Parts: sequence; C-alpha cells; structure tokens
Amino acid sequence: MTKEIDYKKVQELAARLYAQQEIARIVGFTPEGFCRKKQRDKQLRNALECGHAEAEVSIRRAEFNKALGSNRNDPEKIGLDGDTRMLIYLDKRFFGCEEQKDRIIRKRQVAN
Repeated sequence: MTKEIDYKKVQELAARLYAQQEIARIVGFTPEGFCRKKQRDKQLRNALECGHAEAEVSIRRAEFNKALGSNRNDPEKIGLDGDTRMLIYLDKRFFGCEEQKDRIIRKRQVAN
C-alpha cells in the first residue's frame, strides 16, 4: 500500500519555501521516502515546481512594489518614495544594465 500525498499541501508549503525535508515530515514521509516518491511521482514533482514558481512570483512582486514605492499607481510619481537601490537592482536583473563609472549602460544583444 502506498501512502497518499496531499499535493495541494505540498504546493502550499513549497510556495512558502519550506525545505523538501520539512515538507516530507509535514506530509508524513521520511526525507528518504519522500525523495523516492518524488522520483516516481510526476504529480508530486509538479506540486513542488508550481509552489516554487508561486514563491518566485511573490518575491518579484514584493521587489517591484518596494522599488516603486507607494506611488506606483501614479505615473507622475512612480519611484519617488521607492527604494532606489531596488530600482537599480531590477533594472540590472531584468533589462541587462550594468554600472560603469557612475553611468548605467544598457547591454545590447547583437543578432548573429
């Protein structure tokens, strides 16, 4: 008899960035048994991946909101009370910018 897994619970825990060993214990498995189950169970792998994707989206949303500040809905005031370091970080991360002698230069991708 195989032990049933609450896939929704696994996804919720993964979305909160619980370690797989912690998830295993919470849903009633040993870490080793959970690892073996994960190798055979596509639905379990999917629950973990979806949970981690949810966490990533939540973190990006928080970064974005922190960078833009409380005026994010007013185009004239976006970023004025936000976090400048976070704006620069997001610009580098998502738009390929790099700092060079007090300037920010956008990297251009050259098509071959």
